[in-house]
Amino acid sequence: MKKIFLISFLVLSTFSSIAQVSIDNVTKEELLEKQNRAFPTSGAVIVDEKNKVYFDINLRDGNFISGEEVTRKIKLYKEQDLSKLSFTIPYFVRGAYAEDVAIDEVYVYSLVNNEITKTKITSFESKKEGDYREKGVDFTKIPNIPEGSIITYRYKKLSENLDVLPEWFIQGDLPKQRSIYTMRIPTYFTYQMIQTGSQKIASNESIIDVKYGNGLLDSNTIKTLEKTLVALNVSAFSEEVLVDNAANYINKVRFDLSSVQFPGSKQQQVLGTKQTFFENLQKNKRYWKEILNDRYYRKQISQLDLSAKSDLEKADLILNYLQKEVTWNGMYGIYPENGLKSTYLRGQGNTADINLMLISMLRYVGLDANPALVSTRSNGKKKEWQGMYYNNLIAVLQSEGSYYFLDASSKNASIGVIPIDNLNGVVTMFSDKEGTKDLISTPAFVSSRKENYQLEFKPNGSLTGTAIHAYDNYEAFFVKEKFSFMGRFKYIKELEFVNPGLSVHNFVLNDNRTVDKNIARISFGVNKPNGSFSFNNKFFVNLFQFYDGKSNPFVTDNRLYPIDFAFPNSYTYSVSLLIPKGYKVDVLPDDLEIKDADSGVSAQVKYTRKNNRIEVIVGLLKSKAVIEPEYYENVKQVYNSFYNKLQEQITIEVELE
Repeated sequence: MKKIFLISFLVLSTFSSIAQVSIDNVTKEELLEKQNRAFPTSGAVIVDEKNKVYFDINLRDGNFISGEEVTRKIKLYKEQDLSKLSFTIPYFVRGAYAEDVAIDEVYVYSLVNNEITKTKITSFESKKEGDYREKGVDFTKIPNIPEGSIITYRYKKLSENLDVLPEWFIQGDLPKQRSIYTMRIPTYFTYQMIQTGSQKIASNESIIDVKYGNGLLDSNTIKTLEKTLVALNVSAFSEEVLVDNAANYINKVRFDLSSVQFPGSKQQQVLGTKQTFFENLQKNKRYWKEILNDRYYRKQISQLDLSAKSDLEKADLILNYLQKEVTWNGMYGIYPENGLKSTYLRGQGNTADINLMLISMLRYVGLDANPALVSTRSNGKKKEWQGMYYNNLIAVLQSEGSYYFLDASSKNASIGVIPIDNLNGVVTMFSDKEGTKDLISTPAFVSSRKENYQLEFKPNGSLTGTAIHAYDNYEAFFVKEKFSFMGRFKYIKELEFVNPGLSVHNFVLNDNRTVDKNIARISFGVNKPNGSFSFNNKFFVNLFQFYDGKSNPFVTDNRLYPIDFAFPNSYTYSVSLLIPKGYKVDVLPDDLEIKDADSGVSAQVKYTRKNNRIEVIVGLLKSKAVIEPEYYENVKQVYNSFYNKLQEQITIEVELE
């Protein structure tokens, strides 16, 4: 177990050869300022931010370590934005790359009787979960921070990880007047710089001589690259609904170690290319030996009835067997963590352990199965080759010219329906005998959700009846995952919570799947005493009160990022309302049918009257998983028309003889 050798002049003071920059420079004029000139509507602004990244020598073993120092000066204009000033620093204390963090110089400046007061903050937040740690400051828990205050702080972080330098997040929750990123890197190390976003950056660099180890080591000075990046007047990042991962769009700069060359030695390529990465993986005999080893499961697989079964039927039986035998430990991976045999015997492993075992079993029964690497939605989309380009592994079955994705890490996955975090565009399939092949993980098929309510209106204004919800494919997967996480009791309570006054009884979930479809069906009884409201001897009933999606998600004037539904889907909602004898509904609202071909979004609302029943069918189809922002106005028009219809009510009144 490795541990960073921390010495006071490294952590609590500064890193070698780098002068401290004072953040103790606050004036009355700054404190009296009522609004920021560059961002006049913002409730808080980062006036100045400095990120410094540099190397030093770990005196314990003589290896290089990296250090990061961050200083910020923030002006609070509106008290309601105080929470945006809080910060958290994550780090790991053990493992391949141990880290440590120190927070110092946290001050609050304010005006009291026209004099500047300076208050030192010593109350820090902390969190511990195994090897994972967090340190930070929650300014909402600190009393007496009035509007107009200025907060300054500094923290330092040490890491043994030189493969990736700390990212420069140019954008954040708050706008920034100035953000500076300075790096001092020995010329032994070459880093690839990748920028996301279109923020203009000024840059300058030079080669300087630096003596490392704070002069305690008998060493010569080392040629060092000093590079400074500056961004001015950076707007805050605008959050939008239905985005795959905000990190794909936020302005930032990433640094990956590309190569290393020490004096007197050859250059070592670290990052390589996508091609060399897969070539090395295909030549990795230990990797493929794990897949070829089938001794530990032969007996169990041989007991499965695979005779006279199609490829998909065989695959489904093996997938179902493995899902029952092995549980995911919550960790993604492209390499086995425990080894396949050990994972099988222990009943737990990461995604690579589980899905490589699935591939091994599928191959054992004669199926054409190979691994595929994925950058999950949570890992983000990568424009250029970089470290952690892939972070997950799934299985691909090839049968009769078609490719099917499988992932046994989820108990609720099925053939062609895998955890949604994997639906991130392109996956790369590879084998030990052939090259690579890029496949699209975004489903082409539509997953459906159908909800039907058979209700009866009571003269006291209540609604009673039954509900049946039917889901297939990814809609079914989503419901099963949610139910597995929440449990029966919480699932029912959420149904009641989102429909105030609703009482659910006789709840039943039927969980099923076929070779080509994932299925879920829910049924329950409905009783809602406040299902209508009355006025002047009339009852007003909204037939859409059980519709899941109470508000229109598209209300902003414009859109910057693609709309991401993850998968094409349709939502059909229907209600059949029995009107008791002696009551009537004179007029039904108009129907609606609207469709936009460019975005693939369509909606319809259709009313019918059948004897003493009023029926309505609502349909919302999103035939594309991703819609580019240029079609946002089209989507917005469809949704506005649709949600306006959902506000309409029918009027029930006594039928006069």
